[in-house]
Amino acid sequence: MKNKRLLIIFLVIILTIILLVSLSPSYFGHIIKQNIKKHDYLAIFIFTFLSDFIDQPLGPELIAVISLWFRLNFIYIGIVSLLGTWSVSLVNYYLGKKILSDNIESLHRSKKYQKAYYFLSKHEDFGLLLSAILPIVPYTICTWLAGAFKMKIKHFLLYGMLPRVLRTFFVMLVFYLSFR
Repeated sequence: MKNKRLLIIFLVIILTIILLVSLSPSYFGHIIKQNIKKHDYLAIFIFTFLSDFIDQPLGPELIAVISLWFRLNFIYIGIVSLLGTWSVSLVNYYLGKKILSDNIESLHRSKKYQKAYYFLSKHEDFGLLLSAILPIVPYTICTWLAGAFKMKIKHFLLYGMLPRVLRTFFVMLVFYLSFR
């Protein structure tokens, strides 16, 4: 009963944040720019963490790209972005393992969750790898599900978090080389 209540509270918070960000992405983009300009790497870490904590349109790569506009160090931006993404990926994995594993069937109501559920349950490690680098299914949801399916942490690190390094640096590099 306690896990079910936590799951409901968790999903309500997530859906509220998704709705707010989806309705006004330019407003949140402005807030992100202001804070990165003022607080540099701390803001990058916080916004990267928040952007990967929930499934919403502003991904962690966008935070890194915005940071490049302020002429911050490319390598430091990448490292801080990855620390934020990795930290929240582990938090999401843990939440999935502790909260969602007992209530995994209740996620089948939403089409987005159904798609991620079937994708990850069918493809397992390879499915997590694809969600980490391609926008096939939401990576955040897949991190929750990886925990809920009790994927081995070694596999989670290898197939989920390592590909995020490649994706983040690839997007940053493309932007950096395009707009030098």
